Order: sequence, then structure tokens, then C-alpha cells
Amino acid sequence: MHQAGEPIVILMYHHFTERGYWRNNDAVVYIDDFAAQMDYLRKEGYNVVPLQRIWDYSRKGTPLPYRPVAITFDDGYESNYTLAYPILKKYSFPFTLFPVAGWLLEENPPHAYDPAKGDLLDWRQIDEMVASGLCDVQSHTFDLHDKVDGRSLLVTPLVKADTGQMETPEEMRNRIKSDLQMAKETIENRYGRPVYALAFPYGQYDAQVMEIMDELGYGFGLCMGRSQHQDSMKAVIRLGVVQGDGVEGFARHLQRWSWTPPQGNRQQ
Repeated sequence: MHQAGEPIVILMYHHFTERGYWRNNDAVVYIDDFAAQMDYLRKEGYNVVPLQRIWDYSRKGTPLPYRPVAITFDDGYESNYTLAYPILKKYSFPFTLFPVAGWLLEENPPHAYDPAKGDLLDWRQIDEMVASGLCDVQSHTFDLHDKVDGRSLLVTPLVKADTGQMETPEEMRNRIKSDLQMAKETIENRYGRPVYALAFPYGQYDAQVMEIMDELGYGFGLCMGRSQHQDSMKAVIRLGVVQGDGVEGFARHLQRWSWTPPQGNRQQ
């Protein structure tokens, strides 16, 4: 049984490919490394749990098993389905997808698998994974996964296409809120399950985003690297797994990981 104060790991992956492709791209993990990493989790006694279990632990103190780990995938790459999903099924490991909802088609046109490409999932593939009971779907925005001058569209004002003028603070807030609401409703309407988590594109967020999360019912925010709000479940750091980690680096990161949910978030 997990004890208060012991670390909890949330793994973050993006895209997968076969060895020899997408070299020197940290966001792309070789699928044989992923398979070995999942095998390591099983053999070393880690317990892979749904992300919802960590959310429930932080809010209500719902017990977790010893050495809890959650697995998350950002952006919605088709390789999550074609390459990673069979491995997760082998181990019966639950996982959470964070697709950019507005990018996905109902069904992709027929195409051959190409390890050199970064094709996106379609909703039919996600439906199949959700139906397995292993997959949960949460939000990575509806269509705000891009940057302007290095700043995520979630945290920076944009120039309006119709006038060429910079949007006002009110217009920016309305744009962000509308997008996050659309992402939430799209996923909830399809699967009938609450969307409680938002993975920030590029890990960027600000106080306004946190306010909007409160208004829309997002209680769990996930970022990358350092968090400016380590006492909040609205900006939780994840362990990003990158191409060069292999099994040795993966094991090292797990052993050094120290994040634990802030106890103050629990609701009685």
C-alpha cells in the first residue's frame, strides 16, 4: 500500500516509431525501448494505475497501491494505437490519452503504416481503446497546440485575422475558455465520462488558465519539467520519457523521482 509522502510517478510519452527513424527527436521513443520500459515496470513491482486513481487520491485520500505509476500520452499520435497499445494490452496497463481534440477525424483515410511519419489517431481508434477498459481520454485543448514567438496559444494574445489588431484581454480570455470548453464537451459527449484533466501544450500555463480551469471543472493540470505551483494539483509535473532513455535511463529517473500530491488538496 502506498504511504503518504511516498513518490507517485506520472509518465509522459508522445510519439513512437521503429529504431532508425526520427533520430535525435526527444519526443519520439523507439517502440522496443517502450516495450522494455513496460516490462521493467512489471518486473520491478511498480503498479500501473489509471490517472483517475491519482486524482481521487489527491482529493479524497482514496488508497493507492505500492509504487503507483500512471501512463499518459500527449497530442494523439496514431503510433499510440498501432505500436504502444498492443504492448499495454499485453500487460493490462491502463493509460490516459491527451489528444488535441480538434485535430482528429472521425476516421482517417486508408493509409499504409509509415514509421517516418507522425500520423494522428482518429476517433474510431480511440473508441476501440476506450472500449477495452484500459484507456481514458482527457484534454490537451481543442485547437490551441501551437506557439507564437515561443509562447503557447494558451497563454499569449493573438492578432485577429479579420482586423489585424491584437485581441483584447477579454477576447483572449473568451477564446481560451471557449476552446477548453469545446475540448471538454467533445470528449464528454462521446464517452460519457467526466473530463477533469488538462495537459498544457508545451507545459505552459498562467493564472488566467487556472481560473478558467476552475470555471469549467478542470481540477487536474499536467505540465512538463518544473511546476511553479508545486502545492497545486492544477500544475502537476510529469516524468517525460525521451528517446535516449532506454531502460537504464528510465530506471534511473524512476528511482530519483520525488513528486507526491499536496495533501492540502483533499476534500473532506
